[in-house]
Amino acid sequence: PLVESIVGAVFALAMARHPGNWLEAGAEAVFGWALVVLVFTDLDHRILPDQVTIGGCVAGLLFSIGRGKEGIVASLVGLAVGGGLLWGISALYRLLRKQEGMGGAT
Repeated sequence: PLVESIVGAVFALAMARHPGNWLEAGAEAVFGWALVVLVFTDLDHRILPDQVTIGGCVAGLLFSIGRGKEGIVASLVGLAVGGGLLWGISALYRLLRKQEGMGGAT
């Protein structure tokens, strides 16, 4: 019930912050929902599921379409920089320690 209550509050806050703007409210609600799912999944299982992380990247790109060319470019740059930074840290750790340090382990 705690997680469901938090997600409900996230959706209500998103709607309150963007009255009448369903695209902005929906994007914010989906992003908030994904963060709640990731936090509690990480606490319980010490993983961040690809379905949520990669799905969130795709959803973010789709929501950026409503913001025109500038929004799409900003989203692609953010995805490349954010994802590239995390990939770089993981690759460096793997190179130095010869083991996975940030996900990717099978």
